[in-house]
Amino acid sequence: MNKKRFTEYRAEVLVDILHLVSCAAVIVLAVLIFLYPDRREILYPIIFGMAAFLNFTNIYLNLRSRTAGRGSFAQVIGFLIAGLFFLALTILSAVSMMA
Repeated sequence: MNKKRFTEYRAEVLVDILHLVSCAAVIVLAVLIFLYPDRREILYPIIFGMAAFLNFTNIYLNLRSRTAGRGSFAQVIGFLIAGLFFLALTILSAVSMMA
């Protein structure tokens, strides 16, 4: 395996590990929210912020790998729309929590 392919492989593995850890964190945070929704409202912006961060990470990985092909642009646009949506939810939930 040459060096370029190895670094792309390592980046993909790192993103997969990031997805696993963040999904486990979202599950734990969601359970905490359902147990005590009034006392844990700070967790809503955290969950939405994690989702936005993961979508932007996917954009970076997709743009970094040039071997993605034709569907890469559509994936990047989809991740961008989802990331901006979750970022807006993060801001709205943080602002509504302060009010």
